[in-house]
Amino acid sequence: MPKKYVRYIGKDGLPRIRIPRGATKSNRHPLLRNRVKGVWYPDLVHKVPGYPTTQEAFDHLRAVARERTRKLNEEGRFSTQAKGIPKGWAGRREELKTIHKKAEEEAKTIIENMLASGILTDDGAMANASLQAALEIVTARDDAGKYVYAPRERIQSLKTVLEFTKTKPVAKSEVSLNAAEAWLASLAQKPE
Repeated sequence: MPKKYVRYIGKDGLPRIRIPRGATKSNRHPLLRNRVKGVWYPDLVHKVPGYPTTQEAFDHLRAVARERTRKLNEEGRFSTQAKGIPKGWAGRREELKTIHKKAEEEAKTIIENMLASGILTDDGAMANASLQAALEIVTARDDAGKYVYAPRERIQSLKTVLEFTKTKPVAKSEVSLNAAEAWLASLAQKPE
């Protein structure tokens, strides 16, 4: 887990950041690393290349950056994660396609086996298609056996699979409750 940066106000009255030992280094200029973003520092003018010389120029640059970010968000081009690609798989789209095909085939055979053994009924194509998609997420692995999707996504898919295939434990608790009531009733009767 990455260590947290500590924000504080320095002796000069300006905001500062304390970087803990072992924290990941940023790619900011060395004079900007211990400074809070979004604050103009007059002592950095002519020391950091491209640093704005006035507060108005600093505000203008921030407004331009906000507008550019807003436009990219509206167009759907500004994202830290590519759509449809799990985290850590950027640039490996072809490998991911083969993994998805293999997972799809495996999910189809699992569903066919569930239908044959009576775990599932052939109620509807939509239910089986959604179950197959959940099984694909659960079973998708690369050649080394590493899962493609994060544990959180796999657990959500497993919950979906279990909701389709397993009965809720409420029925089991009712049965045990009835057995417990019968036992108590037998104890309440007077022995002859």
